[in-house]
Order: sequence, then structure tokens, then C-alpha cells
Amino acid sequence: MKKYFIYFGLIFCILGSMISCDQLSGKSNEPDNQGNEKKLQSIKISTLPDKLNYFIGDQIDFSGLKLYEVYNDTTTSLLPLEKCTIEPINMFKIGTQDVVIKINEISTNFQINVSYKANNLPAVYIETDDKKPIASKKDYVDASMKIICRGG
Repeated sequence: MKKYFIYFGLIFCILGSMISCDQLSGKSNEPDNQGNEKKLQSIKISTLPDKLNYFIGDQIDFSGLKLYEVYNDTTTSLLPLEKCTIEPINMFKIGTQDVVIKINEISTNFQINVSYKANNLPAVYIETDDKKPIASKKDYVDASMKIICRGG
């Protein structure tokens, strides 16, 4: 019985070194019929998120967003958002915000609208000199900023 496990393990190791995960999923950088290497060319948004209008401080919701990878041979495949990098979005800045989605050096974008919701509560806005969002305590401590109060 142990011999069979050893043989199976040896065969699996040999096959594993010959077949990559990309090949198993149908995504490879192997040449196509014309000898060209298959490469990611662009990211296509086929369906925008369900929600595009937000109030200050809301958390962005990507529900409904559908992305596709487009390759240089014109083939496409569904692109899970988890594979992408999303550039920081300042949800405390009123107006139109660009949402930039990247995979490696390739990017696409769509826009959301952030507006002020009058609710008679005081609001404090912090604007940093370099326009970067404050995402951590360190960012808050290290930032050069001005504070603007509205409402209340």
C-alpha cells in the first residue's frame, strides 16, 4: 500500500511541475495560433454597481459590479473584485469621485457622487494638505490639516 502512495506522490509532483494553475484554469501566457503571447489588455466594466450615489461618510458598496478581463486575443473572462486593487476613495469629499480599479498596471474607472445630507447634526471635515484620506490613527497624527465645521 505504501508503494502506491509513493508512486502516486511522485507522479503528482512530476505533473505538478509541468502544469501550472493558470493552465488548469484556461488562463495561460502560452502563444496563440499566430505565436503571440496571451496577455491581459484591459479591464471592462460590464455592469456598474447598484449604488452610485452616497452621503458623506457612507461606505462604498460594490454590489452588482461586474468586471471582465480582456486579453489581446479578444477572449474575456469574469474578473472577481478580490483580484483587483481599488485606489482610496475620499468619502468625505462632496462631489463626483473617481473609483479606480486596477490589476497590475491596467486600470478602469467609474464615478460615484457624494453629497451632504442635512440632518441638523454638526459635521467636522478634515482636509489634509496632500489630499490623502485619513485611514488610520497614524495618518491622523502625521497629517497637516485644517478642520471645517458645518451644521448644528
